Amino acid sequence: MSFFPKRADVRAWLIVCASVPLPLACGSETPKPTGKPVASTTVPTTAPTPAATSAAPATSTSATPELPPPVVIVEGLKNPNRLALDATTIYISDARNGILSSAPKSGGAPKPLVSAQKGLAEIAVDATALYWTTSDGKGGGSVMKLLHKGGAPVQLAAVKPSDLGGPTGIEVDDKNVYWVVATKFGDVMRVAKTGGAASVVAEKQRSPYDIAGDGHGVYWTNFGSGTSDGTVMGITFGKPGEKPKEPVALATGRRTPWAIVVDATSAYWIDKGPPGAVMKVPLAGGAPTVLASDTKATLLAVDPAENGKLYWTSEEEDTLSSIAKSGGAATVLARGLKGPTGIALDETSIFVCTEGDGTVLKLAK
Repeated sequence: MSFFPKRADVRAWLIVCASVPLPLACGSETPKPTGKPVASTTVPTTAPTPAATSAAPATSTSATPELPPPVVIVEGLKNPNRLALDATTIYISDARNGILSSAPKSGGAPKPLVSAQKGLAEIAVDATALYWTTSDGKGGGSVMKLLHKGGAPVQLAAVKPSDLGGPTGIEVDDKNVYWVVATKFGDVMRVAKTGGAASVVAEKQRSPYDIAGDGHGVYWTNFGSGTSDGTVMGITFGKPGEKPKEPVALATGRRTPWAIVVDATSAYWIDKGPPGAVMKVPLAGGAPTVLASDTKATLLAVDPAENGKLYWTSEEEDTLSSIAKSGGAATVLARGLKGPTGIALDETSIFVCTEGDGTVLKLAK
């Protein structure tokens, strides 16, 4: 079963029946990929009419020139499902097999970094290290760190078992690492990137799932009970040493909110539904907007530029899509991908990993 749940079993992500063994070194590299293109077409699609309770985006379409198809830049992976980027490198998470790898952004053979990371979830990267969470299937797990210069992985924080779930989602700023404990009434946590005692940012959240940050605060989704009680939350930080402000609900009454990303002004997330939707809300507060309805989105990435776009993968539909952050018509950028999941952006390109055939693809924005 894919790491990303289908619509009927979307709650099953909370149950991970595995323990967390010590990290081990991985094996040998695979041959360098050839950079072959993937069969694909670019198809403009009319954005469906949004829910009556949300601000309506434009629904017109215009002719879009066909873009070059995605190119395979990394292959020979097992089940890649998360990506993170720095200036030169792609970092790849394989949750099913507990493996973290890296490869050049220009393409090349994947280099295994660590293995045996059971319950591996999200990954994040900064200039000095790679960060990730693991889960023991009992509500506990670890927050881990691996320096780019080498050495053994370091446990930054241990999460004690509680109910089913565990640490997931991860975000870093200049000083701290943040994650959520995805239990029935879980907490939003942080620990210094140098280590030390972990502290609670927000407590007793209703099944938190994913987290994102903008350097001034963090924002997360609360999955809720699986009905229409999900929320999108945010908290901003004061000056160094000050206690964070109280959490604020940016959106309520959501049906199973899932992955979340932010830019300087807005939060964007996936409502798994049914029906599914790609949503937007101002960080300063205001009414949520439906950007795309009746979607089966898996993960998101947002271009931080003011006129940038929002991108998402759909593992169910084997597609990559985009839409202007201001709304309008969604465009399918690529079809026929084999289980696209993780997605990341740099200034010029879109990177997508495909779990079905163990590749990383690259496509011009």
